[in-house]
Amino acid sequence: KIIGVDETITPEPPTATATIPPRATATTAASLPTATAVPLPTTLAVVWAAQPPVIDGRLDDTLWNQTLPLTFAVHPDANDNSSAVVRLAWDAYFLYAAFDVNDTHVESAASTPWDGDSVSLVLNDQEYRYSLPNDRSDGLSAPNAYAAASLKGTTSLDNSSDRDSGYIVEMQIPWPFIPSTAGSLAADLLSVDHDQNPGGTNAAPTIFSKLSWDGDGRVDTALQQIELRPMTPAPLTFLNLHNSDTVAHNTALVGEVAPEMTDGIWVFVEPLGGRIYPQTPCSGENMAGSALRGNGRWETHTRFGGEADVGAVFNVRLLTAAPAADQELSATMLSWCQNALFPGLTLDELPPGLIEYQRLVVTRNSDSYGPPPPLAETTLAGTAEITSLSDGDTAPHIFILSGTADPGANAIWILSYNPNGRFYPQSTNPCQNLHTVYDEGHWQVPVSLGLTEEVGKPFHLYVVLADAQANAFFDQKQAEWCAAGDYPGLQSVQLPPGIEVKAHIAVIRN
Repeated sequence: KIIGVDETITPEPPTATATIPPRATATTAASLPTATAVPLPTTLAVVWAAQPPVIDGRLDDTLWNQTLPLTFAVHPDANDNSSAVVRLAWDAYFLYAAFDVNDTHVESAASTPWDGDSVSLVLNDQEYRYSLPNDRSDGLSAPNAYAAASLKGTTSLDNSSDRDSGYIVEMQIPWPFIPSTAGSLAADLLSVDHDQNPGGTNAAPTIFSKLSWDGDGRVDTALQQIELRPMTPAPLTFLNLHNSDTVAHNTALVGEVAPEMTDGIWVFVEPLGGRIYPQTPCSGENMAGSALRGNGRWETHTRFGGEADVGAVFNVRLLTAAPAADQELSATMLSWCQNALFPGLTLDELPPGLIEYQRLVVTRNSDSYGPPPPLAETTLAGTAEITSLSDGDTAPHIFILSGTADPGANAIWILSYNPNGRFYPQSTNPCQNLHTVYDEGHWQVPVSLGLTEEVGKPFHLYVVLADAQANAFFDQKQAEWCAAGDYPGLQSVQLPPGIEVKAHIAVIRN
């Protein structure tokens, strides 16, 4: 199950230390106590683990000093006021937990270890329990799961003749779903305190109490929330897609990315109740790869269903993939592209190492092609207009486009945005470095709109002013493409800084 935004949950801001008051009374094993009231809704922030902790049952990792402690259990007086504090951290592969338990009588229950001194973390309906001296629930027996414990100070296990200090447990829990920073996810924390019957079962004279963060003392519910904090504020977002939008069959998606985000960026499209389709081009320089990046942005071209899927609803997920996951996704997509078969993936087939940063729900509209992505622009002095065509006109395959301009010190460039989602600089003769011709307030340039067979498709024409560096970039690209005999075009994130759009129209190829 992918966990993302649950719009029925409005988490409260986390505090530096969230403390839950005791909710149980001590008794003998014949009448096991449960919580008598549910604590107020609480959300705990989980920090990003830039460096994973060493799981050794010690709290000497720097990471644990950077986390928010939660006192989730304070056992009653009959149990000598033992308490349990947890700290949580995460990365793309694991949720890390560090439990610090104060307990004056540390005891096990040999034949029923779940009744001995123990701590548990519950994600959805899966319990990850560690009981002293070394018993683990099924969750902690999963591949790559790990836990370690240590006794504090002079603590001795199952020795009623001394006064103990407590114990520490560290856990490394593989994500059972794709972790998401897009909202809260259900979790619970439990603590069992077993006293006055060292190593024995929960029969008289055992003093036993079991406390949980959500107050019901059960492992099959998780009513509280944890919130995964990303490594930086808003490191990965959509720019041109919002919840409840309608989208065209073919849409270029673009967003912002923090410079320190180095993992691969992927967009997954998922028909409601269907399989998951990673989005990637099957041609070009990033064939079968993750999204292209440039100028603090990312971009990928997305297809929502088939031609007949107008009105269909899709989940759109924005994720990062750690290097191994990125390579596995790319290999899968390359195979799909080469075989022209796109079967989709189930959740179980996705590689570990994914993090979801945003999830939106959109509906397919009847358009075949979406609008061009927004361009990253600067502000340049000067003006330019198109006079030979108007927005909504039809245009032939090859023609002369013209207009007026006062470009100042800047160069005039015409860019066509084609149905394949790429921008193409237009030139009078790209092989001789002759581009837009400008004379006494007027400009013109030959324009070629796509392929011969693209009749009836939408094209966009831009007049941009370019500063000296951007002008040199376009000039060099045209020379390179001419020499290679191939004009692959540019995605929006590949356009140079130092341009400003002065005019833009949409036309239909006739």
